[in-house]
Amino acid sequence: MSWLGRKHSEETKQKMSESAKKVNHYWLKGNQHNKGKRWKSSELTKKRRSVSGKGRVFSDEHKKRISAAKKGIARPQLSGSNNWRWKGGISYKWRGKNWFKQRMACRERDGFVCKNCGSNKGLSVHHIIPFRTFDDYIKANELNNLMTLCRHCHPTFERSLA
Repeated sequence: MSWLGRKHSEETKQKMSESAKKVNHYWLKGNQHNKGKRWKSSELTKKRRSVSGKGRVFSDEHKKRISAAKKGIARPQLSGSNNWRWKGGISYKWRGKNWFKQRMACRERDGFVCKNCGSNKGLSVHHIIPFRTFDDYIKANELNNLMTLCRHCHPTFERSLA
């Protein structure tokens, strides 16, 4: 080993070796430096946590909300038809067998840029007449009904149709 062109003495090399043995190089051991360890709370903190919830009374409605949140159901009063973005239970996942082909054809036709602002980042394809209004996916995915928009312009066009 050299340091700025100078050689370390044998004594320095020995000290460096001993020092390296004392250091826990956890990054070399598969990041197991904190495996099985948890943050240790002081007794005072534990006491404060237990006291803070005592005597607290929740309404039945609030208990249902807490239960739903723990189950992963966030704000059930805003799900389904109660949500402001509800559009009649239409699934947005399936756009037909020809969707991927038509989507790429639309992007190629538009030169891989947003038709509104000219950006070439975060592109998506927008149905001019909404997909949900068609009975047949082939008509919905015709190129004259598709346009390329970026992720910033797309919501603006969606809101204008709602």
